[in-house]
Amino acid sequence: EEAILSRHAEDIGAPLRHYDAIDSLGVVVGVLFKDAGGKTVVRGLAKTKVDGPDYVPTLDKIDAAIAFFPPGNDYARRAGVLRGAALDLWRDAVTTRIKSVTRDVYDVLKLGKEPIVADKLEASLVYTRFYGISSRSRQLLAIVRHRDGDAYRDLVLDARNTYCFSREKLLKNSVKVHMETLRGAHGLVGMTRLASVFLLRVCTSETNLYLEFFGNEKDEAEENGGGKSAVAEDGVDDDAKATEEAIELAAKAKMKKKNQVLLATSRVA
Repeated sequence: EEAILSRHAEDIGAPLRHYDAIDSLGVVVGVLFKDAGGKTVVRGLAKTKVDGPDYVPTLDKIDAAIAFFPPGNDYARRAGVLRGAALDLWRDAVTTRIKSVTRDVYDVLKLGKEPIVADKLEASLVYTRFYGISSRSRQLLAIVRHRDGDAYRDLVLDARNTYCFSREKLLKNSVKVHMETLRGAHGLVGMTRLASVFLLRVCTSETNLYLEFFGNEKDEAEENGGGKSAVAEDGVDDDAKATEEAIELAAKAKMKKKNQVLLATSRVA
C-alpha cells in the first residue's frame, strides 16, 4: 500500500517538473523573464555551452515542457523562448562558425583577386580550415538533427545552406579561372578532357569534406539512437577549439598526399 501511495504521489507531482524546468532554466541559457507574466525578456550570458554535459539535458527538459503545456499557455511561450535561446547557442557554434571561417579564408587568401592554383587547391586553407571544424560541427549536428519540430529542422537546413554557400564562395573563382586557362591553352576539345579530370578531383574533395560535416544516410541512421547524447561530457568548448589546429595539420598532410596521387593520375590521363 505504501508503494502504491508513493507511485500515486510521483504521478501527481510529475507535471510539476515542467514548471520547475521553465522557472530554473532561464539562467542556464541566458534568458531573464522580468515581469510576472514573463512577457519582457532580457537576453544575457548563458551558463551552458553546446559542448558541455548539461546542454543536451537542457534541450530535453525544454522539449518535454513544450510538449506538455498547451499552446497559448504562458509557460508554453516561455519554453519557446528558452528553446530559441538554446538553439542560438548551437547556431553560434556551427552556422556562425562556418561563416567566420569562410570569411577568414577568403580574406587571407584574397580569393576575390587571386585564385588558387589548381594543383594547390586541395592542400590550401579552403579545405584544411574546414576539416579543422568538421569534427565538432558533426558532433553538434548529431544533437539536433533527429529532434522533432520545425525549429530543429530549420536549424539543420540553415547550417547546410550556409555550408553550401560558403563552399561556392571559396571555390567559384578558382575553378572558373582554371577552366578559362585550360581553354586558352588547349582549346575547347583539349580543355574538355583536362577539365573533366580537374572537376572530378574537386567533386571528390567536396564530397569527402561534406561527409566529414554531415555524414551520410547510414551515419544518420546510426546516430538516431544516440543523437541526444552525441557529445562527450568532457568535450567542453575550449577543448574543442584547442583541437582544431591539430585536426587542421592532419588534414593538410592528408590532402597533400591525396593531391599528389590525383595530380599524378591527371598527368597520366
